[in-house]
Amino acid sequence: MNEKNKSIEEIIKSNKDKFDFHVPPAFIWAAIENKLPEPVKKRTILSLWPMMGVAASFLLIGIFGASLFLKPLKRDTQLITIDAYYKNQIEVGFKLLDEHNQLPDDLALELEDLERIEQELKEEIAKNYGETREIMIKRLIDHYKTKLKLIELINSKTSKNTMNHENKTI
Repeated sequence: MNEKNKSIEEIIKSNKDKFDFHVPPAFIWAAIENKLPEPVKKRTILSLWPMMGVAASFLLIGIFGASLFLKPLKRDTQLITIDAYYKNQIEVGFKLLDEHNQLPDDLALELEDLERIEQELKEEIAKNYGETREIMIKRLIDHYKTKLKLIELINSKTSKNTMNHENKTI
């Protein structure tokens, strides 16, 4: 190869022993160091993977927690439906009692007790989940049925009394 075609690296490698015996004096190295720019401190860049893992964990915990709290809300639609149905039936029964103007005092006291029990059952339903909640809902339905039967019984007696009273006047 020609001297012209050789790269500088090849020239230095081939003449290495000629360069090795020259050692620069210490003051030259000091001058070179003074001219060099200050080294830039490297910032350690945290990998995003660990932070993304933590964020994903929080997200999963949040989703799981939200699903636990949202399930009772979905179930409450069942409770609202049951409550609305029986409240409507009870209201119809009360309207019939009002038509006859015969709401016995004993019935009023009994109905107040039933209202208190109803509120206690609803509070227990709100506190419980799973099978216990289902049992409490069944108890609430039984409670409503008992209330309806009581109102129907009073209505049937008052309507018989009204019919007997009408028959006697004829």
